[in-house]
Amino acid sequence: MAYEIVNVASAQSLSADFTSATIDARYYQHVTIQLIWTGTPTGNFTIEVSNDEGPIPTNWVTVASSTQAAGGAAGSKNYEPSGGYAWYRVFYDSSSSTGTLTANACLKGFY
Repeated sequence: MAYEIVNVASAQSLSADFTSATIDARYYQHVTIQLIWTGTPTGNFTIEVSNDEGPIPTNWVTVASSTQAAGGAAGSKNYEPSGGYAWYRVFYDSSSSTGTLTANACLKGFY
């Protein structure tokens, strides 16, 4: 079984809204996304998905029940979104304060 680890955010500032790099999952069967944040950010993380064709997706939808509050303290979250979407990304909606985010995706399946 093939797998790939993809970094989509590395020490990314959380002082403003942020959208991660796009995760191309078209050739994999399973996706997990790990978020690790530092500092005291108060905002919400969500996972967005798309099934657009082509190399650059433009239509994004938030995965239901994917909202994770940063809570004003360092923390982490692991997502295992279901549905087999073609594209994934992380969105952070900043409320106040600051911190940094590191996000990695693990893609598994038969490439």
